[in-house]
Amino acid sequence: MIKNYIKDKFLEGIIVLIMIGMFSSVLFLYDINLEPILYSSGLVILFLIIISFIDFKRYKNKHNELKFIEENLELKNIEIKQTLIDRNYLAIIEKLYKENTKLKTKLDLDKSEMIDYYTLWAHQIKNPIAGINLILQNSNSEEKGDLLEEIFKVEEYVGMVLGYLRFVDGESDLIIREESLGKILKNSIKKYSKLFIRKKLILEYKECDLKIITDEKWLSFGIEQILSNSIKYTKKGKISIYVKDNTIYIKDTGIGIKEEDLPRIFQKGFTGYNGRMDKKSTGIGLYLSKKIFEKLGYKLEVESKENIGTTVKIKLNMDIMLDY
Repeated sequence: MIKNYIKDKFLEGIIVLIMIGMFSSVLFLYDINLEPILYSSGLVILFLIIISFIDFKRYKNKHNELKFIEENLELKNIEIKQTLIDRNYLAIIEKLYKENTKLKTKLDLDKSEMIDYYTLWAHQIKNPIAGINLILQNSNSEEKGDLLEEIFKVEEYVGMVLGYLRFVDGESDLIIREESLGKILKNSIKKYSKLFIRKKLILEYKECDLKIITDEKWLSFGIEQILSNSIKYTKKGKISIYVKDNTIYIKDTGIGIKEEDLPRIFQKGFTGYNGRMDKKSTGIGLYLSKKIFEKLGYKLEVESKENIGTTVKIKLNMDIMLDY
């Protein structure tokens, strides 16, 4: 604080010293004894030191008040008893603060209305999708399998949209209770069973009897995003799912991820080289998974080698306890 004060008042101090020097020089040129000149200069300097202490206290109080405004964005009951210019600055800041608050309120309202609209759309689109799915199930068309797969993809995207909207809207409150990890994994695998069969992929699943404290819905959602990617980018071979040392492993023999893309795969909207080649990747799945797992207290890690495969590790937090 003192260093900043000296820096801010440096020019004023130099001007005062020059004026004292000029005054003393004029007196000396008029053959006035050196003693009264030094004595008067000393008194002036002493007076300036006292004034500086008082000014420093006001400087410090002003800094603290402005710091309070900066940290709390609260302009009420703040009175900076300084110059007219200071009060003008404060008036400008207060006006900008009010305008910013008004703009933020409008943006929050617009965001809420947009989320409500897309949430309603995502829910309503489920009905025609279910209808098309039912018609295709009873159809004997040669393209039935392809059409069902495309409808499943549409359902996946709708589910991802709903998950994203709930998450960004703060509706991702957790319902924590004891769950069977094996059951959660089996239900996720079952959801994609038709794609495994259609793509002729081998599934290696090791039974798991681990009990964990988690939110079943959000853990399933995160696992399904990863499993969906594994199936999408594995043309042939197998996908292995197992639990070891309190970590869920999902390994595939797919096309892998380029080394330069790995550090960015959890960024929202990032699709990477493979996603651009696929031309259908949203870049939302892994981003959402990471955010959800972080909220659950888990850690998500990805290891991959191009044209060899990818291993996703979900490190569970076994220290989570239920509050009774």
